[in-house]
Amino acid sequence: SDGTLILWRLEGKPADFRDAALKDSLAMFERFRVQGTPLAGYISRPGSRDVVHALQVGLCPSDPADCDRCPFAGKEDELFPPDSTGATAEELPCVVLDGVTDRMLFDRILKPGERSGVFGSSSKILNEYGAHRTRFFYVNVGYETARVEIPAWVATDEALLGLVHTCVVDQAKKGDGYPIALAEAHEQAVVRGPDRELFYKLLEDTFVRNEIQARVSRKSFRKRAIAV
Repeated sequence: SDGTLILWRLEGKPADFRDAALKDSLAMFERFRVQGTPLAGYISRPGSRDVVHALQVGLCPSDPADCDRCPFAGKEDELFPPDSTGATAEELPCVVLDGVTDRMLFDRILKPGERSGVFGSSSKILNEYGAHRTRFFYVNVGYETARVEIPAWVATDEALLGLVHTCVVDQAKKGDGYPIALAEAHEQAVVRGPDRELFYKLLEDTFVRNEIQARVSRKSFRKRAIAV
């Protein structure tokens, strides 16, 4: 599927509303599980920092780490006092990863076709997912590093996990950097080419007029490309 499997927008919603919204999605996940068909969500140009946050926790001098109530914030001089020469105090170890996303990290690690290990998300809504709790990995599809989300039952089945990995790389290769099956599904959307191009033109003009820089994901590039 296109996008995340984590319905994080439901966090904090009333229980009855949340349960009703989850019911259909989890029922669909269960049908896939019973059939032995892997389910995956593809995220182009992800901005998540789950893995980086874990690295920051590992760098924290506090045990246990509590980022929400960091006892060291604003106290760098106490933790790392200037030396006898009056050198400037160091920053907290975790600060070196500020602004770094998981994609930036794995851009440097993964070669084309390779994937990372499988990780878990700490999103609270996943406590309601049961056996379908979302896991994720990053994969270099040759054009970008994408995030792929899968249910736990796919993550623990080597055959299904390998199938998802292989299909994602193959589909992205056929689709010029974005899974062709998803790209073709977008072609069936209600917003047609001329209307979409007009929207992008208006958006680009606004960006240029306000001197705003923007980068296009492989997903957007693939959707705007004209087939020959």
